[in-house]
Amino acid sequence: QPLDSLVHTPIGWRRMGDIVVGDVVSTPDGKVAKVLGVYPQPKKAIFKISFSDGRSVEACGEHLWEVHHKHWRGKYKKGQSRAGQAKPRVISTMEIQGLLESNQGDFKLPLPAPVEKPEAVLPLEPYLLGCLLGDGLIGKGNRITFSSQDEEIIEALRKQVPHEVELVSVPGSDYDYAITMKEGRAGGGRREGGVYSRNPVRQAVGLEGQRSWEKHVPDIYKNASIKQRWEIIAGLMDTDGTVDKGGSLSFISTSHQLAKDVQEMVWSLGGIASIKETKKLYKTPSGEKMQGRPAYKVNIRHSNREMFFKLNRKKVRVSKEYQYKDSLKLKITSVEEVRWDLAQCIYIDHPEHLYITDNYVVTHNTRMFDILIS
Repeated sequence: QPLDSLVHTPIGWRRMGDIVVGDVVSTPDGKVAKVLGVYPQPKKAIFKISFSDGRSVEACGEHLWEVHHKHWRGKYKKGQSRAGQAKPRVISTMEIQGLLESNQGDFKLPLPAPVEKPEAVLPLEPYLLGCLLGDGLIGKGNRITFSSQDEEIIEALRKQVPHEVELVSVPGSDYDYAITMKEGRAGGGRREGGVYSRNPVRQAVGLEGQRSWEKHVPDIYKNASIKQRWEIIAGLMDTDGTVDKGGSLSFISTSHQLAKDVQEMVWSLGGIASIKETKKLYKTPSGEKMQGRPAYKVNIRHSNREMFFKLNRKKVRVSKEYQYKDSLKLKITSVEEVRWDLAQCIYIDHPEHLYITDNYVVTHNTRMFDILIS
């Protein structure tokens, strides 16, 4: 891969060009492997490999991939899906390009298990932040509000807000709540709306004053542990997520960055997520039709869909019987040459010889045979 490609390690991303013998990299089975060999390459043609959910990676023509195709039959066990039992092949970027050009069907890569990262020390509980990003407002002037008609979410948030504050009903509203300092806590006198200064929720994540189309997930949360990432995803999906009658999952937001953040976290948890922009008209009080802000819908596919919700009324709609539970894979859509650049190969101590590169794509290391003849 080119030297500026990223390789995932147990402590985060590193440039391919910075990887040395003895480093440890993440593997798609949720484990790690030591780098046994590093092999710098001269300038080569670099190809961009694109996938069906919008992600892409770069590699040279000789770089290897574990590729699946429904017609590459293996041995099958009675009662199991044939698609899930097909045998993959390890082939090069150039070979994939040739197969795509020959129109022989879909070629896919395996997805990683949820990618482990160190547990993070977070300023707010991740489920709380997910809910606030979905249906909350961290406004200017200490204004922090949250809207929901689900008592189950309200009770969960009451337990998760910092001990200095409390979630209280807004007078005159059935569904609006304010996060305010408790009586007698330090922080000065009450201000507008009964909110004290120094509210730890407002100060914790640096999201104050952001409007709905400006929201995002702070990097510290996107790079937190598996459990912490599932928690923030559940908060986002319990508020702005949907599971339809057919069991399909989606998340929608007017913030393109927030949609991309959800997409990235789903990728990091071993799923597929694509973004589609939608535009809707709305009527003004005078009846005039106006173009609204674009919304961004994240369509999600994952083998463990029940993990996306805590809210029971949504969770019960997620059937555990899912046709892709054991065979969900990432479709390759194109391979095209994009530049010439220096590259590097690595060889890792792992039986499958697979590691995780840009956008949580699973790729293969170099073969010992190639090392011996180079």
